[in-house]
Amino acid sequence: DIDFLINYNMHLLNEESGGYVHHAETSLETEIINDFTVGISLFWDRVNLPVAFADGTVPGKDDFKTMLAIGYSF
Repeated sequence: DIDFLINYNMHLLNEESGGYVHHAETSLETEIINDFTVGISLFWDRVNLPVAFADGTVPGKDDFKTMLAIGYSF
């Protein structure tokens, strides 16, 4: 079996909190041997109006993450 999951959220905020914020997640998971599973997930987060740090620098709008997981069910 192969499980493929997609999740997407968008939140509307005021400008001081970043405007609108997106979060997307996609995962692919499969059982490899008996009760062992392996999966990979990709994440995307976006803030439309990033809030500046105390030193005045502004972070990027997009953030990407990858996660590899190994699991065992008993």
